[in-house]
Amino acid sequence: MNRINLIILASLLVFISGCGFHSGKTLDELTPKYTDNTSHFIELGGMNIHYRDEGQGPVILLIHGSNASLHTWEKWTDILAPNYRVISLDLPGHGLTGPHPKNEYAWPEAARFIDDFVTALEIPKFTIAGNSMGGAIAWHYALQQPTKVSSLVLIDSRGIQPEEPTPLILRAYGAPILSSLLTVFTPKWAVAENLSGVYGDPTKVSEEMISLYHDLTLREGNRDATVYRMKHPSTYELTPKLSELTMPTLIMWGEKDTWIHPKYALQFKRRIPHAQLITYSGVGHTPMEESPQKTAKDLMTFLEKKSSF
Repeated sequence: MNRINLIILASLLVFISGCGFHSGKTLDELTPKYTDNTSHFIELGGMNIHYRDEGQGPVILLIHGSNASLHTWEKWTDILAPNYRVISLDLPGHGLTGPHPKNEYAWPEAARFIDDFVTALEIPKFTIAGNSMGGAIAWHYALQQPTKVSSLVLIDSRGIQPEEPTPLILRAYGAPILSSLLTVFTPKWAVAENLSGVYGDPTKVSEEMISLYHDLTLREGNRDATVYRMKHPSTYELTPKLSELTMPTLIMWGEKDTWIHPKYALQFKRRIPHAQLITYSGVGHTPMEESPQKTAKDLMTFLEKKSSF
């Protein structure tokens, strides 16, 4: 997108989003609404990390994607918790956790943060699963700490250089002029439009979901964190090392994903030795949200049989 187009888009945003001005929401405003009796906070790296810890059994650590939160895993957690200890968290710059004091958001940095987190919780070995950006963090973690990862699950994961343009909203956050506007103008309709583009079936996007994503985007510091991440994107320098992953790996992908096309699922499968691939018809970028029963069942089958891979 050239400079003129960005200026036009920025002007349109200001014009049509009149009531979309938001200075931000405080943690005190959001905490009562978006925590429950499984929520915890832990001081780590100058941040107060929000996480949930549910169930008992082998540990599954769930890593959400860009501009999402641990709430993206709620349906999975309900299904998995009777048989597993399921831990999800709001990454730095997301959800109730808020921004990283040193702006350390790149995939390798985020993976090191994950190790600090599991070390603090005294979890020696676990399954790690990640969606989108969370998938890239998960496989970077598996490269950094292979002895701690019993199995790896990549769900519509980032990490292979895309041939297609970055989605418009992400380009906007990285643009010099528009990015500044996006830290104060965040209309709810734009969040709704973005979610509809992520789902294979947009009719599954509820008003409650839109409100959740909108509110947590407005958490103080999160929009600035997003701008920083988009202006300082992670690199693909470690992609060739995918072939070094030896733990059992499951790749799950929505066949209607327009953000990270299904062809990249095949590339992950070719690069990771003995990886298993399952795709989902009619499903978009977040299969664990859009088809939770089917995807959770496939995950449990994989975990029960992983010793054979």
